[in-house]
Order: sequence, then structure tokens, then C-alpha cells
Amino acid sequence: MNAYATASLYVGDLHSEVTEALLFELFNAVGPVASIRVCRDSVSRRSLGYAYVNFHSVVDAERALETMNYTLIKNKPCRIMCAPARIGDAAADARVAHRQSTQLGSPGEPSTPSRADAALTARTGDD
Repeated sequence: MNAYATASLYVGDLHSEVTEALLFELFNAVGPVASIRVCRDSVSRRSLGYAYVNFHSVVDAERALETMNYTLIKNKPCRIMCAPARIGDAAADARVAHRQSTQLGSPGEPSTPSRADAALTARTGDD
């Protein structure tokens, strides 16, 4: 088991019609789910295309990551990653995870941070 393992998963590339209930049904088949949050625009309440799934057990979260990554949900493959394990600003954690999942460029290729990324890093202390 990974020393930095977490029972929280980031689930990205979601269809805009995916709901907490649908994700609960899918992920609860792997193991007991503690909570699910589909992240939404604060004004329009439209899905931002990603969610957090929290398991009671790290083992169940790892199993979900291994078995459900790129599973089709509403005919769209989802991408699953471990969510940040540190305690802090949940909104900043969501932005960091989303930014990391959508960065362009080849693996191993350094990317130039945008002004928004630099501001977020300065605010949250992420390096």
C-alpha cells in the first residue's frame, strides 16, 4: 500500500449529466462510499465535469482506482486519481486537482505556469 494513500478519489472528465446518485451506485459496488461531491458552478449549478468520491477504506479507494479508471459513465470515459491528502482549503484543493488533470504537454515536459496558476500557488503554498 502507498504510504501517501488516501481514501479520497478525484473523478474527472465527467459528462455534465452525471449525478452524485449515479456515482454512488457505481462506486459503492467497489466498497462502502462515505460521501460524493460533484463540483458545480456556484451560480449556474452546472457540473464542472469532476467529482470527489470518498471511501471509508483506503483499500477500497485503491481498488476503485485500479478497476474503474477510464470506465464509461454516460458513454464518456472517466479519469480517476488520488485526491490531495492534506487538510486545507477544499476549494483550492479542487482547483489544484482539476488544473493537474487538464495540463497540456507531454509527460515529463516542463510546463510554464499561467498567472492564475502562479497566484493560486502563492495563495495556497503549493509548489
